Amino acid sequence: MLRMTNNLPDRIIFFDGYCVVCNKLVDFLLARDSRGLFYFAALQSSAAEATLPKHGYPVHTIQGIDNVVYLKTGKIEIKSDAILSMMIDLGGFYRLFSLLYVVPRFFRNLIYDEFARRRYGWFGKNELCRIPTKKEIHKFLD
Repeated sequence: MLRMTNNLPDRIIFFDGYCVVCNKLVDFLLARDSRGLFYFAALQSSAAEATLPKHGYPVHTIQGIDNVVYLKTGKIEIKSDAILSMMIDLGGFYRLFSLLYVVPRFFRNLIYDEFARRRYGWFGKNELCRIPTKKEIHKFLD
């Protein structure tokens, strides 16, 4: 795991470590991130508590864990904007996700919020936060 320093990676994805869907998103991104852009940290981690408030994302919001948070070159993106930005940053065919920006953020986030509210009921919840494998550990912040 990467230790927290003042030199953060350019792209960090903060996710709910207990959420099955969120962990599948992490798996998806790890498998397709051929340029090694993305780093990860659970919203429940000390990395999230130390990093996000410095970028204007309040601690009480972190504890709500309803949002995936994408810290990209010092700027916070949440909800549907975060997901779309991640897909675009993957490059290639995933850049087509940029077409969804024509849908107003309000509507995209209504769908995101409803999904986030129901995700545990639909897909379950992991008993433990994600533990990275030896192969993945260098992509996770401590």
